[in-house]
Amino acid sequence: MVCIVNEDFDLSQSERSNRLLQRAGPNLQVACNSRGSIKKGQVQETNAFQLPYKKVIHCNLQPFQDIQDA
Repeated sequence: MVCIVNEDFDLSQSERSNRLLQRAGPNLQVACNSRGSIKKGQVQETNAFQLPYKKVIHCNLQPFQDIQDA
């Protein structure tokens, strides 16, 4: 499972990551908190807890601005 997060790794900040958090259980946020922050362009991995996956891949992406930059 892939989850896009903000720099402070707060899963409650977006609707999608908050839904993922609700399904995985509070230990997902605890796991994210233990890693501190995640800078733009970085990827980090956590356990999936109550989700039907082995891992959650968290990434902090640069905002999309221009198709030419992509």
